[in-house]
Amino acid sequence: MSREKFETLSEKYVAGDTSLSEEQFLCDNAQSVESPLKPWLQFVNQNRSRASFGLREDIWQTIQEKRSKKRRMVVGVFAAAASILLLLGIFVFHPIQQEVRQNRKEQLLTEALNMFEAPKGTASDESGRETAKEAALIYEDEMIIIYTASE
Repeated sequence: MSREKFETLSEKYVAGDTSLSEEQFLCDNAQSVESPLKPWLQFVNQNRSRASFGLREDIWQTIQEKRSKKRRMVVGVFAAAASILLLLGIFVFHPIQQEVRQNRKEQLLTEALNMFEAPKGTASDESGRETAKEAALIYEDEMIIIYTASE
């Protein structure tokens, strides 16, 4: 190695413009050339710490764990949002469906009542419901009233 090349790299090193490969070259060849940087380069070469075995794998594993935690959190947030929307949908639309079902039941009941002949002794009131004058009540709830005719 020429002294001029070493001096040029030394000046670059002092200015902080060397690459890692150039610094490695200076440290490895500090013994062969006399330079004011020789004691410093020897010190750096002796005290250089080496990365422990498996460091790259440890770093990669840590990065992957953080990614998976983030991914789990995002999935959890979306799952919670979906659950909330589902519950809101059930509670908001359920009363409407119940009202529709109630209307349909009333229509079917009216249709069924129209299929039967009114028992003798009954008369219709102003709402269209039949009331028994001489009939005995068998069953009554909010949707249906059952009478028997007495003869």
